[in-house]
Amino acid sequence: MRASWSAWNSISARNDIAVAEQMVDQLTETARGSGSRSGLSMAHMLRGISCHYYRGDLAQARQHYEAAIASYVETEFLGDIWDPHVRALSQIALVLSHSGKPYQAKVKAHESVTLADRLKSPLGGDLYLAAVFYIHLRDPSKVQEIAERLLSLASEQQSVFINDASVCRGWAMAQQGNANEGTALIRSGLDSYLTLGFRLDAFTSRLLSEAQACAGQLKEALDAIQAAIPAIGAMQITLPSLFWCRGELHLKRGDESLADHDFREAVAAARRIGSKAYQLRATTSVARLLRDTNRRAEARAMHAEIYNWFTEGFDTADLKDAKALLDDLKS
Repeated sequence: MRASWSAWNSISARNDIAVAEQMVDQLTETARGSGSRSGLSMAHMLRGISCHYYRGDLAQARQHYEAAIASYVETEFLGDIWDPHVRALSQIALVLSHSGKPYQAKVKAHESVTLADRLKSPLGGDLYLAAVFYIHLRDPSKVQEIAERLLSLASEQQSVFINDASVCRGWAMAQQGNANEGTALIRSGLDSYLTLGFRLDAFTSRLLSEAQACAGQLKEALDAIQAAIPAIGAMQITLPSLFWCRGELHLKRGDESLADHDFREAVAAARRIGSKAYQLRATTSVARLLRDTNRRAEARAMHAEIYNWFTEGFDTADLKDAKALLDDLKS
């Protein structure tokens, strides 16, 4: 199992999604033929990621994560570096986050790290996913806390996750006012990954772009996003965030027309994959532009529809921003 996971992880890190899917098919066939529950658990978890989550099929992805947990036998993985139960919980947290269930997502993220602690399983990958989860929630203080724990662990183990820790910590620092040092940390992590032969993925490009924007490097930030969008391939899960990020950059550069176009593209992309979180974030940006161009009634109607869908997570950054804007539009 360790060899299968390591091979899949290496392929996925290079954005070879089609090859990763072929490998999952082979693993699934082998597991079913041998009756291996551990193999089936791993296959379901990897299928959920490669064949569904990356492509933006959130419902199918979650079904496979749940199947991975159902097939899981703890004694067959105890102490293994890649525990499918721990990873499946992390992935369910990401699905729930996209699906507009941030409170439930936080519960799953906590369960993942707690289970990894109990199993005494190395936490590198799962701490990284926890940091990614809180990046989605726009909670830089929590991201920095997790990234520093990951950095300590990765340094101790001489793990490649030291690069992920640098990227996440850099993003958190930039968001909290230390943009130049944060951008430098992200670049350091990226340079190390590129040296190892990995490709620059769209998500990491977005983090670099957001840090550069915080540092006032708007041209460089826009260049990073422009390069990322055509390169996403099958990774449709990243598309709404990239459009939204590019829209924010256009807005900061004073081009409201291009910003509006990108925000609406982000809304459409989020709807296609069922990401209520990014639909809310992008709709907030569209509504704010409408407000600023004296179209308050249109802005209020559009914004209220998506905001009123939510039933939890009102302490998260996106919902706080949305509520403040809606209150302003009602005044």
